[in-house]
Amino acid sequence: MVLTRRSSHLRSHAGEVSFPGGRLDRGEAPLEAALREAREEIGLNTSSVELIGWLTPLTTARSDALVHCVVGSFPGPGEGGLVLSPQVSEVDRVFFAPLSGLMGAGVFHEELWPAEPGAEGTQYRAVPFFDFAGEVIWGATGRLLVELLGRAVAARRRRRPVER
Repeated sequence: MVLTRRSSHLRSHAGEVSFPGGRLDRGEAPLEAALREAREEIGLNTSSVELIGWLTPLTTARSDALVHCVVGSFPGPGEGGLVLSPQVSEVDRVFFAPLSGLMGAGVFHEELWPAEPGAEGTQYRAVPFFDFAGEVIWGATGRLLVELLGRAVAARRRRRPVER
């Protein structure tokens, strides 16, 4: 997967790790916005992107905006492979995280954070964290990764023959 560390001077989520993305332009569909943002933020040649599917839309604690996450496949880095050009006004770093690396020992942990107090006292919400490649991935990006990894593991189990 390709991830970015957002520029430290941005107004929101400065310095945080995220997937390429941003707001919808007027009249734009979520898929169009995802491809446009990937072109703008990391210089991805979106003509090579093959749509795989979508993750569950979510909101964040800081915003009630609905986040749509598009999952796609494209040629990765390596000899004759993907070359990315990050937009320095928005992105400090682009890095790749293989699913297997995110599932490695000691990479994932979860914390319980207080949510809005309710009639039954303080409620807590689980906040996922991934410590990977010198970066801490958390918040909405962490939640999306948890769902993506869960789906990948489930798909792998469905394909694996039953051993007796």
